[in-house]
Amino acid sequence: MREFNFTWRFPASPVETFDVTTRDFEGLEKYIPNIASIQVRERADMEDGRVRFLLRFSGEGAIPSIARPVIRPDMVRWDEELLCDRRNLNVAWSLRSSYFTEHFHCRGVTHFHENGNGTRIELNGRLNITMNSLPGFPDALVQRAVMVIEPFLVKIAEVNLGKFYDACRRRLRDEQRRA
Repeated sequence: MREFNFTWRFPASPVETFDVTTRDFEGLEKYIPNIASIQVRERADMEDGRVRFLLRFSGEGAIPSIARPVIRPDMVRWDEELLCDRRNLNVAWSLRSSYFTEHFHCRGVTHFHENGNGTRIELNGRLNITMNSLPGFPDALVQRAVMVIEPFLVKIAEVNLGKFYDACRRRLRDEQRRA
């Protein structure tokens, strides 16, 4: 299991930052390495004021060599559920992999805090891959692969989220220029 905490700075108020980072997801994949596409599968306004999104991500990129016997490139796909709470300036999120669903658990919360003239985005999460064996593969290989895959995925997530926030910064800058 890997717990992770990432922090980014954003040049807008927490409300503006929340708003620009919780909408218009499709099209941002061109700015994010290792992401081939982002699709909004569902969007729902909830009675308590939160907005629920279900997004489908399709990834691309290098798979660690030790994991290649277990993970094929077409398996790098997942759904992400976001519960966006504008009143409390946070997003509760969870990922559901398209493969090995019962063995892959990733969830967390992103908070948007006042930080001088901008916002500190703080993401706290947990990734746990519970696969110890896989038919047709030695248990030791599967367990070593998991030990490599978890930190690999966390590092990719950090890079990709940084690129996501960079893309949102560009979007905000463009919107401010047009206004």
